[in-house]
Amino acid sequence: MPNDVFYGSDRNQTLSYLEFGGIDLAAGKKVVWDLKLHQKAYDWYMCSRYANDLIAYRTMQARLPQADFAALLKIYFDEIHHQNDFSVTLAKCAALSACRASAPGRTISFCELGQTLFGCIDAMAFCRDVLARLEIPCPLPDLRDVRWIGVDISEFFNHLSELLHPDYRLKTCTEWNSRPGDADIFFAKGVTLLYAVRHIDQLSDYLRHAKIGLFDYSFSLGPEREVMIGSGKVIRYLSLAKSLESLRNLPNRLWVKIKDSRPDNQNNTLYVDCLYADLETGPAFMEYDRSIRSALLQRLSGLSGADLFLDSQDGKNSGWLPMPEFVEGLSL
Repeated sequence: MPNDVFYGSDRNQTLSYLEFGGIDLAAGKKVVWDLKLHQKAYDWYMCSRYANDLIAYRTMQARLPQADFAALLKIYFDEIHHQNDFSVTLAKCAALSACRASAPGRTISFCELGQTLFGCIDAMAFCRDVLARLEIPCPLPDLRDVRWIGVDISEFFNHLSELLHPDYRLKTCTEWNSRPGDADIFFAKGVTLLYAVRHIDQLSDYLRHAKIGLFDYSFSLGPEREVMIGSGKVIRYLSLAKSLESLRNLPNRLWVKIKDSRPDNQNNTLYVDCLYADLETGPAFMEYDRSIRSALLQRLSGLSGADLFLDSQDGKNSGWLPMPEFVEGLSL
């Protein structure tokens, strides 16, 4: 794809690069075999990372009927890039369940900004089978009946997502306004939003077009500012003070996960793990999320690594507060 369309390309003093080569330890010599720049570098690196996760989930799913959970957890911690990925997937399953319960028989749609949709379906299929094996009730719709929508600036990832999931109802596009309609669930990871959101109205627009929004984000506790991170791309921290008014004007409620959200004094930011929903769907999601996690904790009790697998250390992933109450309680 052209190098002038990726996030941060307007900042010509930055670039992304991917270097591959070898080092002769005896001779003390380094040889560069290949070097890629800009979006090609980002796509090739992230493709390897996402594909490794995807293969790990498919491997664990195939071994689930025979393997014990200690063996599965070893694969998980050896291969999955983010330790909390299964926990994030549980939240997605709870969201699908809440939407299905509110409208039985209707097709549920799931929209992701940023191509973790590349492996999102595989992680959810594994999660579904874990719950089934442990006999934990979760009224998930058939994942092949879900309408999956992926929005990503990378045509490379969009094509791969479709090629790797031919049996699913999946559509991708490179621009938000080109997506095929609204979705029941909107999901985005924080770093994607830091790349993509240039002003708070964009984030508000993403949420307005969904029944449930699941996302995390880091707000600047001072003025809005831009920073180049290790990917070579420029992220933007929106000002919390200036963003709160726009978020308060959303038609539905915004909640914050209490123990997973916190100020980062070193970077002068506030990290929040958020749920956006109406007053019926939001509490339904919270109850599905709570009951699934509680049952999993009971079934996996005593298994080494289970608390990390479920991201449940020190009561994390429990308890929500409306965002205005949460911010007021911090005395920032």
